[in-house]
Amino acid sequence: MKSRIFPKESSNFKSEFDFNQLIEILKENTLDGSLSSTAYNTSKKFIGSVEERSFKIISSSNRTSMFCIFEGQLLNESKEILIIKKFHPTFRNLFIFWAIAMLSILIFLPGRSNPVVSLIMFFAFVLFLRYLLITVLYRKSLEEGMEKLTDTLKLTEKC
Repeated sequence: MKSRIFPKESSNFKSEFDFNQLIEILKENTLDGSLSSTAYNTSKKFIGSVEERSFKIISSSNRTSMFCIFEGQLLNESKEILIIKKFHPTFRNLFIFWAIAMLSILIFLPGRSNPVVSLIMFFAFVLFLRYLLITVLYRKSLEEGMEKLTDTLKLTEKC
């Protein structure tokens, strides 16, 4: 994985099922809804949309599962799937908005004592929050979602 502020990875997988079975299994296990519909209680494994040759889903299991989006593309009739795993854009936008708002408050705050120390503390907090969001919550969501996808679609990673 490349070093990025917000992760995005892609992997190729091969399934035991054929093309039509993959789509049917995904449709059976996916609650049709938007990716921000994480408050639904459902017995389905995923929330999102399944198209004819692609899907865009998140895991439906718990509250941390919403941090990772799985975008899949069925490559051809030979049971191959390209899965792109990325940080949810809503949380990315919220994080960026929060960082800009906090930085502007820090810069324009009247009567601050030491701007250098304030900026260092701000960037340390931003890095800590990024670590918490990405390393802890995103990774947990990624592992849980990939486990569900692997079990449901009988996937094996291609080299």
